[in-house]
Amino acid sequence: MLVMTTTKKPIRNKRLKTILNERFGGKQSAMAEALGIAANLVSRYVTGGKGIGENMKSDIESRLGLPKDWLDGFDESEDQTKTYKTNDPKKQAMIEMILAIENDSDTDYASYTLRLVTEKHKSGGR
Repeated sequence: MLVMTTTKKPIRNKRLKTILNERFGGKQSAMAEALGIAANLVSRYVTGGKGIGENMKSDIESRLGLPKDWLDGFDESEDQTKTYKTNDPKKQAMIEMILAIENDSDTDYASYTLRLVTEKHKSGGR
């Protein structure tokens, strides 16, 4: 059994705020227009008052031309909890190796690889 727990809400909101400031000069109305949503909803997202769900995350990434899962990207300034556990010692060793690579690398290949392994495991290896 593979269990993955990641705190995502704070990072999604923080990264959206970064885009708001960098691309839209902090103007919530401009971002709201680009996203096709109300400005008060943008405000609630960037202040963390409202979490960004999966569907909205995908819409935001698509409408703003961001890579898939960009809003979930690792940010060292965020307090994130990542736990990957399995009862299989060989799989656990592989997970620990991938996490070690992630910690020593300035790329996000380790997270991507681990996500692929997790998805394959959830689908029964298909």
